[in-house]
Amino acid sequence: MRKSAIAAAFVLVPLIPIAASGHLNPFLTEARSAVHPPGHFGAQLVLTPNEQRFAEALISEPRLPEALAVDSVRRGSSVAAVLIFQGCATDRSGKCDVVADFSVISPSGREMSGGSGALWSDAPVPGGLHLGNASIGLSFGDDDPVGRYHVIATVTDKVSGRQLMFDTPLTLSE
Repeated sequence: MRKSAIAAAFVLVPLIPIAASGHLNPFLTEARSAVHPPGHFGAQLVLTPNEQRFAEALISEPRLPEALAVDSVRRGSSVAAVLIFQGCATDRSGKCDVVADFSVISPSGREMSGGSGALWSDAPVPGGLHLGNASIGLSFGDDDPVGRYHVIATVTDKVSGRQLMFDTPLTLSE
């Protein structure tokens, strides 16, 4: 049996609050000026080839260039799956407890764990989006089958019990 060269690594990204709230969509091209009602719990799973640049753009720009979010990659490349969210519930100490579980499904249907960890465990940034503290990095080698992969993320607000699930397709080509 051939060993697949795909690597999914659970990593922690720097804590970066975003100072505006807004509608979340797959390529984040909408302005982040829409206001959601109090208690709204929302998130988006985004695939990006440059996690650091994505984080910097999320803070500095009212609109994000589509180049920072991708839905395809070539063999020999890598991509990071990051989560942005808003509206976590707080416990008695005023802190959130949001966790994320990641997995990847190959074109053949094989599911691979990507890890899990704390997405946010601090006070929420009022009225704003948050870049979560958990992400996964995916690297594709020459032996990985081309085709459509699915990056899966389950986000759970442990204080409120609310849960969101995401299935973001990623096409691997030659």
